[in-house]
Amino acid sequence: MAMGPFDRWCAKAFGELLGIAVPLELPPPVAGWPESPEEGWETAWEEATRALVNRAGAGFDERRRARGSALASALDREAAAVDRDTLHAVVAERIAIARQDRFTCDPSENFWYFKINHGYWEQLYGIFGTPDPGKMRFRSPERYREAYVDSGFATVLDSLVVRFARDDGTTITFPGMHFGASLEAGNHDHETVLARFPTIPHGIQSIAVGATIGMLAVFDSLFGSRSLSFADGSFPKLAAMGGMLRETLTGFARHSDRVIFVVPPHLRGLTLDGLDIPQETLPVPGQRVHECWAAALRATVGHVLGRLESDDRVLVITQSAVFAAMLCLFLRAAGEAVVPPGKRIFFFDLGQVIDSATPESGGVWISRHTVHDPALFRITGVEPELPHAQR
Repeated sequence: MAMGPFDRWCAKAFGELLGIAVPLELPPPVAGWPESPEEGWETAWEEATRALVNRAGAGFDERRRARGSALASALDREAAAVDRDTLHAVVAERIAIARQDRFTCDPSENFWYFKINHGYWEQLYGIFGTPDPGKMRFRSPERYREAYVDSGFATVLDSLVVRFARDDGTTITFPGMHFGASLEAGNHDHETVLARFPTIPHGIQSIAVGATIGMLAVFDSLFGSRSLSFADGSFPKLAAMGGMLRETLTGFARHSDRVIFVVPPHLRGLTLDGLDIPQETLPVPGQRVHECWAAALRATVGHVLGRLESDDRVLVITQSAVFAAMLCLFLRAAGEAVVPPGKRIFFFDLGQVIDSATPESGGVWISRHTVHDPALFRITGVEPELPHAQR
């Protein structure tokens, strides 16, 4: 069967990201996905992704080794400068995180909001850094090595970050998108995180310390020593707790022809309350989505772009761990390459806030926090599944 514009672009993009000469064989579609994927679809996605990465061979293996070595060196440098006593000064000098209370829709422009909060930065520190119990929360990082390193996920995400970053020699920014970051779980805005840091227990302090070391080291190993400028990764949770999330999302939905959710299987049938436009869910694995990154990108991005053949604007909302960052960046790249002029994509990475604002989901975060609007989302038309905690 002849490949369409997206598949041709996707094959080229995967080839560039992995260093494989095209033509290459894309991860095959799964029968019944997204409505009723056949049994074992998550394993099939993981195997297809592994096969693609394996095809990249020694060249990609060497890239991974070089990235790991560069990151390990950067982690040692940053860890020597960052501890409980110096964190506030280091962050004030090198990490700017701008708070947003709400976003408004400009229907003439694409919109991109994604976030990487503390966990990923800490996990990379745990994998590649020199063990330091006072600064490192994770004691068994090998499960993250499989997810991020062995799968090729982290190397590919790095390449996408570099593609969209602007480096002026002093500061890294991300024009045209909102890259959210936080030194904790996103329960407080950045200024509050820093203000309360001296008063929280040492074990909790290590989260911010480890995240700071990991975040600075990742960008140091990619660009050299730079200051970093982010949006606030706390936006989804604070907006949910303060009541602004409904206003924000419905504001974008009013200018959209369709809402597409990219979420784990326990959120199948998810809908945003109060809308009269089509809504659909695209399931991605809840436990091993990073190990499935290539198959998941081909399926989800291909589906979104397929909808834009008839729709003019789509609102994409996701809960998919760090894969959400890769999804956002890859979708933007694909959209710039193959979406006709005048079509628009609005993208929000909400993380586990979707669980908290969906009474039927029983997600982890809802048991710990009170949200202003607990019926913002609904699960309709299917029997809710019991969730697995997402990395």
